[in-house]
Amino acid sequence: MENKESVYDKRINPLMLEIIRICQEEEMPFFASFEFADNSFCTSAHDVGHSVMKHYRALSQCAERGGVNVDKYMFWVAKTARVEGHSSIVLHQMGVPEVPNGSD
Repeated sequence: MENKESVYDKRINPLMLEIIRICQEEEMPFFASFEFADNSFCTSAHDVGHSVMKHYRALSQCAERGGVNVDKYMFWVAKTARVEGHSSIVLHQMGVPEVPNGSD
């Protein structure tokens, strides 16, 4: 892929700054990720609201050359489930408690 960082910087970033400002003012969650060169990303997120936004942000942090490091993501999922609780059959089978510690 041709490096498009200058396109992002000149044309997209000013628009994103306005979108971010509006979303923060209105407490509106969003996730946006741009790949401007091979394995080079610019990601912005405002994850007030639905938990899916937290997953988008976590996935963006797990990006590596060639894709997403699934292990990093799964560790994040398990860690978050220990804190917030969950109803996942898979996490239950892995021994992750469904109810956070201290939430009896």
